[in-house]
Amino acid sequence: DLCMAQDKAKSQGQTDDASTAASEPKRWRIVTCGDAAGKSTLIAQIRAHAKADGHEDARDGLMAPDGLMAEHDAQSHSLATEKRRFILADSGGQTNDQNVVMMGTSADIALVVVDADIGATIETHRHAYSMALLGVRNVVLVVNKMDGVGYAQDAFDQIVERFIAYVNELDGPVVVDAVPVMAGQAENIATRSTTMPWYE
Repeated sequence: DLCMAQDKAKSQGQTDDASTAASEPKRWRIVTCGDAAGKSTLIAQIRAHAKADGHEDARDGLMAPDGLMAEHDAQSHSLATEKRRFILADSGGQTNDQNVVMMGTSADIALVVVDADIGATIETHRHAYSMALLGVRNVVLVVNKMDGVGYAQDAFDQIVERFIAYVNELDGPVVVDAVPVMAGQAENIATRSTTMPWYE
C-alpha cells in the first residue's frame, strides 16, 4: 500500500541524522505534486487513516527559503500512525509551481500523483524535475483512478516505465516506487486492494 511504499523509499534513499534522539522519531516531510485531479481526495484518505500529530497546520515545518511562505491554497498536515510521523504538504491547485518548489525545499519524499487514464503529463515531468533540482531523491509515483483503466496491470506498468525512463535522465539518483490506487475508495491507501491483487 501507499504507506509501505513511503517506507521503502525512505529506507532506500534516506539515512537518519545521528543526532536524532531515539525517543523522538524523525518526522518525515512529504510533499504532494503532479496533476491536481484526485490529489485532494488522496490527501483526505491519508488523513482519514492517520491521526493529527498536534500541529494541524504545520507550515512551520515546510517554510520556503528566507522565511517565505507558500501561497494560500497550500496546506500542511502533521500526522502520525503507529509506526511513523510525517508532515503531509499539499502544494495546492493545478500548475502551482511556486508552491511545489517552496514546499519541496524541505521535503524528504515527493508523492507524484498521476491519473491512470492520462499518465504522466508535462506538468508531472516539470514537478519531478523540480524535485530533482531541489535534491528530493525519494519519489513515490501514485497512479490514481485505476478504475478508469479497469484496474489493469499493463496500463499501470506502462505509466511507471515511461515515468522511470524520464527520471533516469535527470541529474542525480531518484528512488522511484510506484503504487496503483483508487483514492475515492481508499484502495491501496492504508490496506491492500482486492481489485488489484497483482500489485505487491
